[in-house]
Amino acid sequence: MNPKNLYFFSSIIKLLFLTGLLVVIAIPFFLWTTSYYDFLHSIILHYNIQDKEFVLRNKYLTPHTFTASRYFTLIAAVVYILSIPRLIRKSESLTVLILTKYFRLITRITKEFSLLKRDEVIAFSLITLFSLLLKLWYFFKVPFLVDEAFSYVYFVSKGFAVTATYYPAPNNHIFSNLLSCLIQLFIDNTLLIMRLPSFIFSIILGAVLFLFYKKHFSYFTAIAAYLFYSFSFQMNFYAVQGRGYLLLTMCSFLLLVICFKYTSAQKRAYLFAFTFISIIGFYTIPTFLYPFVASIIFLHFYFFLNKNINPLFKLYAAYCAVLAGVLLLYAPVFLVSGVSSLVSNSWVRSLSLNDWINSIPSYLGDSAIWLLNVETGGGVLLIFIMVWNIFIHTQRSERVFQLLSIIHLLIPILLIGVQRVLPFFRIWIYLIPIISFWIGGICSGFKKRYLKLAYILALAAAMLFSDLRAFRNDFGFYDEMNLALSKIFEVIPQNVYCEEDTYYVFLNYYGIKHHVSLNVDDTYEALTNYDFLILKPQSNFSHQGYDLIVENQYVVVYVRNK
Repeated sequence: MNPKNLYFFSSIIKLLFLTGLLVVIAIPFFLWTTSYYDFLHSIILHYNIQDKEFVLRNKYLTPHTFTASRYFTLIAAVVYILSIPRLIRKSESLTVLILTKYFRLITRITKEFSLLKRDEVIAFSLITLFSLLLKLWYFFKVPFLVDEAFSYVYFVSKGFAVTATYYPAPNNHIFSNLLSCLIQLFIDNTLLIMRLPSFIFSIILGAVLFLFYKKHFSYFTAIAAYLFYSFSFQMNFYAVQGRGYLLLTMCSFLLLVICFKYTSAQKRAYLFAFTFISIIGFYTIPTFLYPFVASIIFLHFYFFLNKNINPLFKLYAAYCAVLAGVLLLYAPVFLVSGVSSLVSNSWVRSLSLNDWINSIPSYLGDSAIWLLNVETGGGVLLIFIMVWNIFIHTQRSERVFQLLSIIHLLIPILLIGVQRVLPFFRIWIYLIPIISFWIGGICSGFKKRYLKLAYILALAAAMLFSDLRAFRNDFGFYDEMNLALSKIFEVIPQNVYCEEDTYYVFLNYYGIKHHVSLNVDDTYEALTNYDFLILKPQSNFSHQGYDLIVENQYVVVYVRNK
């Protein structure tokens, strides 16, 4: 390696370590030299939340929380200060390791693509092109949706500190939102700020999926799997949503790959990758628990089945490292928002055992319909695809990965049974790369090349038709809402009373977008003179003294008489 390049990159790493040192010293110094009330009022003034002072003081930033934050940051600073000499000494070897791994990865990727034949390159390129066109169409066609707006208003727009500590609802996909905070430093386009991370992850995941399946199975398995993944409506839709589901899917698939590789070679690098990816997955969405537990069960089952339990002992250290890393990253959330904010999801209620048993068959069928994007028979079709793969795979590597895939499908069903919950369908999006393997397996099972090509063409036609059928441009609610809010912001409102939840979120979003200090109440305050009232059509709320300006099937909007 060129000594000049080594010196340059190692200097950058040292600079990052020293910058981190300044940060970890500055934070506790500031907290220990600032009184609780001064800190509280500085937060209130900075975020302009004078009306939320009571809630902030009594729920989130209590004196106890402030004291705990002081000690937590002080301990973190001491640990980092003690570690910094070793980090500086190791910076050069760390640089060599990072650059070596990076160039080795680039070389492997280049080699894998160079092994493709001309017609295989054309097929891959065409699928990639159509997939990008679909994603770009969705990117600009799908309006800014309520979950994205919620994430932007309450987390991303508030910066890194709030995103890493405030957890009022499962909407805070923390690591994904932190990436959006990072992008926000360079651009001010809200659509790009929120959607760019998912868009990039979808492209990276597609390339990883194709290369992995090609290397370990066959080209036709890889290209059919890549086609299914690339044209999947759910994957393309969430690839342009400012949410953490694509990052969750990528972490889940990478964990799947690592578990598969670990069965044949127990390298230390796989343990580090297992730990790092698991921590990122949990820090994005806690439902990463499902693929994580499935991976653990597979590894234990596989090594016990092969009467070789020694590799499991190495994994236990990785499990402990994952637990420690996750607890460390979520510590700010526990301090500010409380443990219950994370473990109690009020949006997914626990059912009685009888209700869960009665509901689970239809729920699983509907989940399969959602995953495959078909109108009916999704459960039967998914079982058929899975069973077909069980019989056509004969090689050892294929059977191992098939077992891994089935465990990843079945274990989450047991886990939601223990929880007695029926989660939103979208959390199962991480199963699509697994299903794509089964789709690809069917293709590779055909003996004749012309049958494989016919299968791929039929799959492409079916997926495109399914995409067009699913995307019905049914965003009338958002069109009417944006029209109503545009009328409101023709003047600069100061106080708005709003009964509709989505309008409430978007009023706050419009306030940030227009740089307006806007007070939006969902509970009527008698002493407040509201400029606008946004009422539900069936509302009995008195609008005396107000004129009607907008009426649709969702809300009625009134403006105060002048």
